[in-house]
Amino acid sequence: MKEVTLTELGATPSVGEWSASKSSHSDFWGNVFACFVPMLMFVDLNLVGRLFLSEILLLCMLPLLLVMRGKALLAPLPRKLILFGLAWLLSQIVTDVIMDTPFEDWSRGWAKIIFLLLNFSAIYLFLNGKEKRFFLFAAGIAAGQILTYFFNPSVFVEDYPWKFGYGLAVTSFFVLATQIGFVVFLGGRYWQSAIILFMGMLNLYFDFRSLGVICLLVGVFVFVNNSKRIGLGKIKLRKLAMLFFIGTVSIYTINSLYNYGAADGWFGREVKEKYLWQSVGDMGVLLGGRSEILASSQAVIDSPFIGHGSWAKDQKYIAILQDSLLQHGYAFAWMGESDLIPSHSYIMGAWVEAGIGGAIFWFWCVLLAARALVATYGSNMVLTPLIAFVAFGLLWNIPFSPFGAQGRLNAAYDLSLMIFALTSSRVAMATKGRA
Repeated sequence: MKEVTLTELGATPSVGEWSASKSSHSDFWGNVFACFVPMLMFVDLNLVGRLFLSEILLLCMLPLLLVMRGKALLAPLPRKLILFGLAWLLSQIVTDVIMDTPFEDWSRGWAKIIFLLLNFSAIYLFLNGKEKRFFLFAAGIAAGQILTYFFNPSVFVEDYPWKFGYGLAVTSFFVLATQIGFVVFLGGRYWQSAIILFMGMLNLYFDFRSLGVICLLVGVFVFVNNSKRIGLGKIKLRKLAMLFFIGTVSIYTINSLYNYGAADGWFGREVKEKYLWQSVGDMGVLLGGRSEILASSQAVIDSPFIGHGSWAKDQKYIAILQDSLLQHGYAFAWMGESDLIPSHSYIMGAWVEAGIGGAIFWFWCVLLAARALVATYGSNMVLTPLIAFVAFGLLWNIPFSPFGAQGRLNAAYDLSLMIFALTSSRVAMATKGRA
C-alpha cells in the first residue's frame, strides 16, 4: 500500500516528541513566533475598521509562506475552505452592489471576509501541521486576551470582567495545561477531564454560560475518550452514533442541572435574577438569551439569496424582534444600541449581510468541526483536549455568537486546527492500515 503522509494531505508531519525534539534554529524561532504573533492582538489600528497588529504581521509573512509551502493550500480541505470563503466574498460584493451599500459599510464588510481568509492562509501555512506550534499559538491567543484586558479592554469589561475580559483566556490556559506531560503523569489522564469540568462549573458561577457548557461538554468528551471501559468500535457509523448519544445525554443533563441550579441560586443572586428574567417566556432561556434569531430569521426569509448588505441596517427587524418577544411572553424589549439588523451569530450574520454564500461557508465550517470531533474521538492525539475545546466552541459560536473583529484571527486559527485534526487522523488510519 502506498504510504500516506501529512504532506500529501496538506501539512508536514506533526511534532510528536515534545521534550526530545531536535529542532533546528529555524524551528526554534518559528515556535517563538507562533506564541508571539497572536499575543500582539491587544494592539489595533483603525484603518478599514479595526486591524490588529497580529494580522499585519501575518499579512507580511504570507508572501514568504506562499513561496515556501503555498502548495499546502491546494490540499482538499484548505482548498475547499478558501473556495467557500471566496464564494462568500463574491456573494457579499454582489449584495452590496445591488443594495447600493455605502462605502464605509461595504469596505468593512469585504475586509472582514478578506482578512479572515488571509489570516487562515498565513496561520495554516505557518503552523505547518506541527502540534507544538498549534499549542503555542493557542497559548499566544490566550496571552493576547489577557493583555487586551489590561491595555485595550472592551466597554463591557468594567461590569463583566470575567465574561468580557479574562475568563476565556484563563479557561484556555487550564485546557492547555491538561496537555502538559507532568499533569498527565502525576494525576493520570482523568485529571484532564476533571480540570476541564471544574472550569465549566467556574464559568457557570461567573455567569459565562456558553463557555461553561462548552467546558462541561469537553470534559465529558475527554473522559469518555480516555476511558478504556467504553468500546469505541471500528465502524464509523457506530462511532458517530456513540458520539451523538453521549452529546445528547450530556447536553440534556447539563441543561437540566443548570436550570435547576440557576433557579435555586447555586450560582449567586445575579445569575438567578438573570435566569428568571430570561426564562419567563414560552420558549425558555435559550431564546431569552439569544432573541436576535427572531429578527435575523425574518431578514433571511425576506431575502434568502441576496443579503441586506454589509452592516445591514433596518428598523423594521428591530420592531419585529420586540413584538415577537412580547408575543412569546418575555417581559423585556430588545436593548440594542444601533439600528443594525440583530443577528448575534456567525452564520446568521453572514446570511443577513451577504446572502446564501455566507450561510454556505459557515455551514461547511460546522460540518468541519463536527468531523474533527468524530475523527479525534478514540484517537491518542496529544492535542485532543484543545481540539475538542475549539470544536465545541465553533459549534456554539457559529450559530450563537457575533463575528467580531477578534473573530477573524480566532476563527482562522480554529479552522486551521480542525483541518489539522482531520488530516492527522487520516494519516493515523492509513498507517494503522499498513500495519
